[in-house]
Amino acid sequence: MRNYKQASISSLPSSLTSLYISSFAGSYQPSCATLKRLKKLSIRSIDPTLSTTLLTNLNRIKVSVSQLQGDTIFLNTSLESLHLTCHQKCTLSANSLPPTLKYLTLSNTDIQSNNVVPPSCTYLKSCNQDINPQFIPQCVTYIKL
Repeated sequence: MRNYKQASISSLPSSLTSLYISSFAGSYQPSCATLKRLKKLSIRSIDPTLSTTLLTNLNRIKVSVSQLQGDTIFLNTSLESLHLTCHQKCTLSANSLPPTLKYLTLSNTDIQSNNVVPPSCTYLKSCNQDINPQFIPQCVTYIKL
């Protein structure tokens, strides 16, 4: 492609609903309106600054990643619904999900400890990965494994 210039991630239009990022290095510092309409995010590896700034004002999102970095957390977001798909097997860390989360769908994502699923979560669905029942809190009223 001739004359192709890569757009700065901080100059993305606020009307964006889907975003595919093949690679990203650096930090995301939004200089424009937040991406409140974003519904789908596909990225090779989610950077902690992306999860805490890009997703801050969203209520629901589908995130597709090749891998999660060990320090990736969604904690400082207001997400109520998260659909997380990992292309390579991933493990969620304890206290990495927001306390506002109600609906959690995981694909190829493992839970190996307590305090991963927040006490606000009532819906848990796992695809391609079994979850040990001891790591599912009693607040979850709908489970599909």
